Amino acid sequence: MKDHGTWTRYTPANAPGIFPTNTLYARRDRDGVDWYDYVKDNHFEKNSIKLTVRAWKEGGPVIVSAPQLEASHLFPADHRVIEIEGDYSNLDEEARIKQFAGKVIDLQTGRLSERPPPTLPPSPLEEKLDAIMARLERLERRA
Repeated sequence: MKDHGTWTRYTPANAPGIFPTNTLYARRDRDGVDWYDYVKDNHFEKNSIKLTVRAWKEGGPVIVSAPQLEASHLFPADHRVIEIEGDYSNLDEEARIKQFAGKVIDLQTGRLSERPPPTLPPSPLEEKLDAIMARLERLERRA
């Protein structure tokens, strides 16, 4: 697994004239390199899987957003770009999505696992019921 860093959306001071005016840009946080330059300079293996990943809440699991064979098909703003090295050219888009998208990735080991079910806050009705049960228990202890 290769970590290509975290990327943030930005507007360049002097945008290249070859791109439309509504082009979106991203640069790597650690060194400011532009995404389009990075992809053009061929920093990726040919048939590896390139992933955009991020933790959707602070301290939460890191989730795979977009698995692609071509780095140019990604837009990494507000994500980390991870590359899983190897030859994945035999996977069509549906298989890539099934195998990688929405999975939790361990950034230390590269291990993928299923996303845990969301934890929902208690509903107002549950909170009222809990308060009633706590009061009932206190009353029963007095008796």
